[in-house]
Amino acid sequence: YIRESGKNKVSIVYDDGSPYSLEMYELFKEIAINNGFTVVSEHKLHFGDRDFKTEIVKMNKFKPDFIYAPFSAPDDLGIFMKQAIELGADYPGIVGVEFSWGELLKDVYNGWGGDVVFAYPKTNSKKDEEFKRLFESEYGGSVDTYPSSIKNAYDAVMMLAEAFGNNPRNGEELREELLKIKDFDGFSQESLEFDENGIVSKPEYVLKIWKDGKFVPLK
Repeated sequence: YIRESGKNKVSIVYDDGSPYSLEMYELFKEIAINNGFTVVSEHKLHFGDRDFKTEIVKMNKFKPDFIYAPFSAPDDLGIFMKQAIELGADYPGIVGVEFSWGELLKDVYNGWGGDVVFAYPKTNSKKDEEFKRLFESEYGGSVDTYPSSIKNAYDAVMMLAEAFGNNPRNGEELREELLKIKDFDGFSQESLEFDENGIVSKPEYVLKIWKDGKFVPLK
């Protein structure tokens, strides 16, 4: 997407207090450089501060073609984008991981001057509908007001329940039982399992772009 859009200069915004954000920052930077993109600036934020204006002003001076923002919480992303808009940021694009709920996010997505393109785990639409039905029948309200990570949390609990079913006596035996689980049919992805290092299998990701008030697959 970035290359096809003719973009090259990237600024990266990350939270060094978030293991997820830090890992994604390091991974993206390496891949970007190896693919010939120019990282013009890097901005380390503390997302709990809620005031990102100083770094946004610094970033504006570099005039990036797009920014990569691996935020781990939707509120922080919304506040960052809102403050960037207020400070006249006119980046052609922002790339990150999708958060699609909340009125604040809808407002800033709509107010952003360029493309909003996020990666999102590829899921089975029938499983999505099943989870939505089960959740809303149990708790009421719309599942769309919650982060998609609730599917991960549900799958984690169910995998633990399956492992505990074999009566492990300690943490090491519990780990062994979890490693035995193969092709677990979850809601976050269809085939979940752990490798020998305890790392969960990674889902396939698809790109989506914000258009007409919602995220749609990027063609």
